[in-house]
Amino acid sequence: MLDVGCGDGTHLASFGPGSLGLAGEAEFLTSDPSRTYEVIRYPFDRDVADVLRASGNPSHYPLLICMNTLEHVLSPHQHLLMLRRVMEDDSTLFLSVPVAQTAIFRLLDRFTPERLSRLWRAYLQKDHVNFWTAATFELTVNYAGFEIIKRYHNGPSWLRLTAISPTFGVLCRKIPHWNYEDWTSVKKTLDTEGHLRWKDDQT
Repeated sequence: MLDVGCGDGTHLASFGPGSLGLAGEAEFLTSDPSRTYEVIRYPFDRDVADVLRASGNPSHYPLLICMNTLEHVLSPHQHLLMLRRVMEDDSTLFLSVPVAQTAIFRLLDRFTPERLSRLWRAYLQKDHVNFWTAATFELTVNYAGFEIIKRYHNGPSWLRLTAISPTFGVLCRKIPHWNYEDWTSVKKTLDTEGHLRWKDDQT
C-alpha cells in the first residue's frame, strides 16, 4: 500500500510490511525499528514515480491512499494524473478532503459549542490552497479519469450526513485507457505513459 502525504504514518500501521508512506515533513522520517512500514521524504513538487524510482521502491501499488492532501497541492488535476501513473488498471485509490463551508456550516458554527464548531473550520487552515465541496471534488476525480466506487462522509456518528460532514472521501479506480475527450476547444491529451501533453506541442 502507498500512502501519499502520510504525515506520521498513522494509517500505514494497519497495512503491514511492504507499505510505504510519502511524507512532506522531515520529522515523520525518524527511523523506528518497531515499524513494519517505511516513510520516505516526498517534496510535493516532484513526480511520485520519480521519488519511488530514486528510493528503490516498487513503481506500482495495488492500493493507494491520499487523505487530506489535495487541498494543499498547487495542481490537484496534475496530482491525480501523477497518482494514476503508479496504479495498475485494477488498483484502487482512496481520496479525502475537508469540505468547504456551506450555509448549513455557518449555521452550525454559530449555534454549536467551540469544541464542535472547530470541525466546520478545518478547511480554512492557512496552508490550504484548494477548497472543495463534495460535488466539485467528485467532478475533479471523474475528470482525471477515475470511476468512483463508493463515497464516504466522515465525522461523529450522528453527523454522517452529506450536508454537514466535515470530510468527504471517495474510493475509486482508474478508468483503463482513459483520455481527454477530443473536443476542438480542448488541446490536451495523455501520452502512453500517462503524462499530460498539449496537442500543439507534441515532439
